Amino acid sequence: PLVLISPSFGRGVDLFDERARFQIVVKLPFMDLGDKQTAKRRWSGKGGERWYTLQTVRALVQMAGRIVRSADDHGVTYILDSRFERFFKQMRKDFPPWFTEAIVW
Repeated sequence: PLVLISPSFGRGVDLFDERARFQIVVKLPFMDLGDKQTAKRRWSGKGGERWYTLQTVRALVQMAGRIVRSADDHGVTYILDSRFERFFKQMRKDFPPWFTEAIVW
């Protein structure tokens, strides 16, 4: 089997069917607060915290979609970051139902 390792694997990859059946997300994909624009928006006080956490939700959903590309496709995403459970409970309503229903604790 092919093994691909990447520190950021959320975009630009189409791993349909047998190209991938599982992936491992080691840490939640929070945006880099070292980036001045990201930090400015995050700490703006005008919904910045919500915007920042929604970007992480979107990134996780997109990552899960890298290996499940159609209704006939399947794959498993393992999220190892110990912060995921708390993050998910806080942001549950912002995850799509298909993502929420697929979680196995």
